[in-house]
Amino acid sequence: MLSSINDDVQASGPLESAARKVRFSKVELGLSNLSGDVLFRSLVAHQVKSIILTQACARELQNSSGDLLLASSLEASLSAKDDSLKVSSAAASDLLAEVEVFRSHKSSVVSDLSILEEKIREKKASLEKEKLFNEHLSFRLSKAS
Repeated sequence: MLSSINDDVQASGPLESAARKVRFSKVELGLSNLSGDVLFRSLVAHQVKSIILTQACARELQNSSGDLLLASSLEASLSAKDDSLKVSSAAASDLLAEVEVFRSHKSSVVSDLSILEEKIREKKASLEKEKLFNEHLSFRLSKAS
């Protein structure tokens, strides 16, 4: 701990030299009129206030760090959801393309089906004609015999 204090004192060298250049005569006079005990209590009170402020700042920093972690986590989650949405959107586009292919096949099949139905009707009509012709021939044949 002593080495830490020595390090702090050495680090405060430039600040100390700057403070020596700046003189506040009224403050120095007021401080010189106070006893050492009063100055010590005042110093301790200021140190306590400084510690309390430092702790409050540290708590705020921790809270903001927690908020930053939460925000970072939410951003990561949002990014993952966005990626999922892109994948789902691509899959939906693929499905829509397949639906269009099926629709075009359907119209082709319906067209082919209507052609086949027309051929079936023609074949049935032809078959009916053949039946009638065969019956006519059978009738004539049976009359002739």
